Amino acid sequence: MDERNNAVEAFLEALTCTPTIYSSCYDYEGTLLRSNSLDKFFHTAFERVGCLNYMLDYAKTGRLPLILSAELGAMWCACFSEDTIYVIGPVFNNEISMTSIQEVIGRYDLTYSMRVRLQEDIKRLPVISSVTFFQFGVLLHFLLTGEKLSRSDLQLQERESGAVKKSFRSKRDRHQIWMVEQALLEQIRKGDLDYASTMARAGLLSNGAQVKTENAVKNAILSVYGFIRLCTRAAIEGGLSPELAYTLGDSYSQSLLDCKTISEVGAINHAMYEDFICRVHQSNSNPGISQQIRFCLDYIAIHTEDDLSLGILAEKVGYTASYLSRRFKAETGDNLRDYIQYARIERAKLLLETTTMPIAEIASLLHYCSTTYFGQRFREVTGMLPSAYRKEKQSH
Repeated sequence: MDERNNAVEAFLEALTCTPTIYSSCYDYEGTLLRSNSLDKFFHTAFERVGCLNYMLDYAKTGRLPLILSAELGAMWCACFSEDTIYVIGPVFNNEISMTSIQEVIGRYDLTYSMRVRLQEDIKRLPVISSVTFFQFGVLLHFLLTGEKLSRSDLQLQERESGAVKKSFRSKRDRHQIWMVEQALLEQIRKGDLDYASTMARAGLLSNGAQVKTENAVKNAILSVYGFIRLCTRAAIEGGLSPELAYTLGDSYSQSLLDCKTISEVGAINHAMYEDFICRVHQSNSNPGISQQIRFCLDYIAIHTEDDLSLGILAEKVGYTASYLSRRFKAETGDNLRDYIQYARIERAKLLLETTTMPIAEIASLLHYCSTTYFGQRFREVTGMLPSAYRKEKQSH
């Protein structure tokens, strides 16, 4: 036990390195036992915004790490041991303007000196990506309990229930959501692969469509379904053919119907967004490809689960098989048969990541003669077997 406590303390001390992330320790009555921040403001803020009471209510039944949040995108992570609760934070998930800080502070009855001090306190808080911050929570939970989790196991504070009073988003909040949504769609139009930070910010600004249902998974599905429609149109505007874009969008929408958990919905949402961006990027990176070869590329992407051959594609574009083979190689740099195999492996990766479909069934669906042969080809492309790939992707 002493060794575990030492590891916890060493980890919390490491968090104070640049940028400084503070930590606190509470008992299950809500009493602050200790903090590595000398300023009591952070504890007061944690209590004033309702996070302390929410955490204590949650702790009556839950023990998984809990992500708590407040205005301006402030975040805390609470991790639970047998007799104490460790809280790291607050941090911000994106840079905050002074105007936004002043707007929030202005809602409280404070003296001028207190306002100035509060502004300085908020300005010095670190900006950490949500992915990194969530991983800190996973690590702290492991050090406290020895239990290994993935980021998807973290619980999120429900802002409209429990100890937190229901609040509405201001016009400024809605405008920020609209702005980040436009940024996401613009990155699809441009095929911009540097999208991770924008998507992380979007996830913390909005919980999705504000649809009233009793089922959280259903609500997530409805939200992602709407986002798929927007991404489909953005991909077409970015140069993807309507046939390919709508087929991809419909495929991802259909996959949502099989989701049983919010993490499965999130996996499909992420895979869909990344898929659209990569396809637009690939399309824009090869402007010299002829209409016939572009048709072949799109047809292969849409029909990975159908019978595909050089003869079938040649007939579709009106070429002989030998001429199509030469044209395809000349324009893309790839052998057509190899490209079909690559496209099927990409489809397999998606199915492994976003479904629980047995590997043998995936192999059969993609026209591999055996599970063993499928595994060999999959490892040639990815460097790992299908089972290892699924385990790695679904643990994130």
